[in-house]
Amino acid sequence: MTSLRKAPRLKSLVFLLLCIPALFSFKAADKQYRETIDLSGRWQFAPDEKNANIGQKLLSPTFADSILLPGTTDTNHKGRKNDTRTTMHLNRNYVYEGPAWYRKEVVIPANWKSRSIFLFMERTKPTKVWVDGQFAGESILLESPQEYDLSRLLTPGRHIITLCIDNNAKRTPYGGVHMYSDDTQTNWNGVIGRFCLEASAPLHITDLQVTPDIENKKAVCRIKLNRAPKSGNVSLELFISKEENGKTEALSPAGFTLKSDSTLTATYNFSDISLWDEYHQPLYKINAVVSDGKQADNRTATFGMRKFATRGTQFTINGKTTFLRGKHDGCVFPLTGFPPMDTARWMRVFRIAKSYGINHYRFHTWCPPEAAFTAADHLGIYLQPELPFWGGLDADSTATMLTKEGIALLKSYANHPSFVMFGMGNEIWSGHERVKKVLTALKQSDSRPLYSEGSNNNIGYAPSIDEEDFHVAARTPFAHDSILTHIRLIHAFCDSKDGGILNTVSPSTQINYDYGVNHINKPLISHEIGQYQVYPDYKEIAKYTGVLNAANLEEFRDRLTKADMIDQNQAFTKASGALAALCYRAEIEAALRTKGMAGFHLLDLQDYPGQGTALVGILDAFM
Repeated sequence: MTSLRKAPRLKSLVFLLLCIPALFSFKAADKQYRETIDLSGRWQFAPDEKNANIGQKLLSPTFADSILLPGTTDTNHKGRKNDTRTTMHLNRNYVYEGPAWYRKEVVIPANWKSRSIFLFMERTKPTKVWVDGQFAGESILLESPQEYDLSRLLTPGRHIITLCIDNNAKRTPYGGVHMYSDDTQTNWNGVIGRFCLEASAPLHITDLQVTPDIENKKAVCRIKLNRAPKSGNVSLELFISKEENGKTEALSPAGFTLKSDSTLTATYNFSDISLWDEYHQPLYKINAVVSDGKQADNRTATFGMRKFATRGTQFTINGKTTFLRGKHDGCVFPLTGFPPMDTARWMRVFRIAKSYGINHYRFHTWCPPEAAFTAADHLGIYLQPELPFWGGLDADSTATMLTKEGIALLKSYANHPSFVMFGMGNEIWSGHERVKKVLTALKQSDSRPLYSEGSNNNIGYAPSIDEEDFHVAARTPFAHDSILTHIRLIHAFCDSKDGGILNTVSPSTQINYDYGVNHINKPLISHEIGQYQVYPDYKEIAKYTGVLNAANLEEFRDRLTKADMIDQNQAFTKASGALAALCYRAEIEAALRTKGMAGFHLLDLQDYPGQGTALVGILDAFM
């Protein structure tokens, strides 16, 4: 009887003991060895559009003006009040282009003595940094975070950090790309996103990359350190958790004792795996902890167990054929003039797109921030960022800059399961040997994504090269004066002998692109299909309450008013929208019925407010 009474307590004790490893794993998986100082808030500010008196500004004890960061000169109403109107694109309320100076006092705590300290700016323009008047370095990265090692200069106590951020478009010889263009994102000056100082151990991780291997149920982890540990061996612990269907599960940790080196490689073997795709989004989080016995550091990353590959002329996800129903994205965010830097707002955008059947995004000559990849990871969207290039790659120096930009981009985002494709830019018309060298260098740096040489190079007349994994074009370069080569119904240039298919052939449910697809031996994506204008709905004007105003739409409204037809606005919008929807349907169905075709990029599900106000969306600029 006594033993029976004690049995429940015994069971409870056994249950508690069984839970301890799981609790420990959760705690260890979240262990952080780094500390940060948030730099967001008010900074001193000094405009310097004429690039004068740099030395004097550095020595000046204070700047007369101030600004809120993260933010831009536009969001802070700095620069020239814009009193011009153009119908080519939305109009900025304030315009600033050139160097701008930012200054802030920081206090470094005593426990940061002898630690490695980095300045982290998630997204900005070309920058130079000083600490207490001493030059610390410069960076021209646009698509990836900029990080400065300030360990030597930031000792415990008070210091002045000075930034010079230069958004002069001439400093970036990439063409009218969407990382800069006032057609969409705007050429802002400032810092957006995460903005902080971060302290780590002197021996620390500089990079963590994870390569999934679904066939063998393992993930290969490659970790780079700032230097090889002085001790003979280094310990590495990998803590893995899985998030699926709203639940988080801690997996068994793995420990390794490795020979001291600046690059560490370890394989985590799973007992079972859940595969990521557009329908299911199980996500794995890794926390890698490195120690030499005296100091420790960690880095985390999110990854998915998936394999996005090619099979003949089509794409596969985890061995199953998938068709890419894509959307062009030109960074259209009219309230801020820059992309959302938080996951929630990207989740909103992607959910809307997915409700229309979109499973793929092509980012035209720009790369979204970390938050976009995170949102796409959770919702199952296949992403294709591009290098910020549009034009002829006619200079070795520009090719070198693009290579550095691409390698940094891969380092920052390629762990995300949503990052499956990478493009070299848009409509590159010359310098293809340089493009090929950039592509080859990036593939050698990271073989995980699939690569293209560019989108619609030479307006489709450039053939596919061996080095690219997939091809994006509006037509194929065979019998090039014939509509047989076209792989979209409308052709914006209409320079073929017969114009575009839509202009030449009667509407039919038999139209396809078999001829064009059969001449390419790899996946072929139709470039920017659609481009059907919808007449403006002038009620949209009231939505522009941020950094951009719709002076272009106001001008069109005024013209309609002068013609005494403003009462027909809604009828024009509805009629043109109905026609556009029918045309988009014809475009999409032609692609879907083409045997062996890999996918398409719409231009667009939403309006594109640049290039003469291209209202080509079923949805407005606000999605």
